[in-house]
Amino acid sequence: MRLVRPKLIKVWTSRRKWMGNLVPGLFWLAPTVGGIYWIIHTNVMIGPGLWVLIGGQAFGWLALNSFGLFENGRIRRDSMRNLAHRQPPPPGPVVFVGCASTRHHSLLDAHEDVGFLSFGKYELEFIGDEKRMRILREQVQKIHFLPNVHTIMGLGRWVAVEATIGGLPVRLLVEPREKDTMLGNLLISSWLKQVIEDWRAGTMPDPKNLRHAHDVLPSADSIFPPNQPATNEGQPTTDDST
Repeated sequence: MRLVRPKLIKVWTSRRKWMGNLVPGLFWLAPTVGGIYWIIHTNVMIGPGLWVLIGGQAFGWLALNSFGLFENGRIRRDSMRNLAHRQPPPPGPVVFVGCASTRHHSLLDAHEDVGFLSFGKYELEFIGDEKRMRILREQVQKIHFLPNVHTIMGLGRWVAVEATIGGLPVRLLVEPREKDTMLGNLLISSWLKQVIEDWRAGTMPDPKNLRHAHDVLPSADSIFPPNQPATNEGQPTTDDST
């Protein structure tokens, strides 16, 4: 009997990246243009037109917070389905995040890829829609916050993992996407940073005892059977499912 490899779903699409900008932009555009037109048409700077213009900025911020992570719930569910078929499997509990390398520069979206940050006994691994990256515990030098494009609007920031691999500096940038609003993810970024710092100190994340356990860290056994073969720890990995 021929074994058929499950087909993985492409989750981080250009359409979703564009919609995460276009939908909030439409909410911002109408009152902003209307306020400017009102000011110009009435030649009154301090008046109703100004308040419409200011309201447009507030409305745009709320729309960005609510719709900036377009279809995030579906992306998370589809990514979880993909994760169950990826080989080798994740080394431990996972957190859904957006990720970027230092080479990524895009006005479309701060997240170069989306996927799961997995906490293994000896390694921290990002398993994304397109990319996969592993950092061993002893390679980690520092964990800290860095700004990204979401920071400008007060709606996000990176958790940066600084490491040295093969004598070269490496930076892994991750941002939580467990919540469906940008502000919700900003509020748990400190939590994620603490989880990574605890892991670096030797404390494995326990989904049963963590504050966001139900939403953020499903047990690895809930995705993979307990007798799932282990990977070769400390060795480079490649994702043969893409």
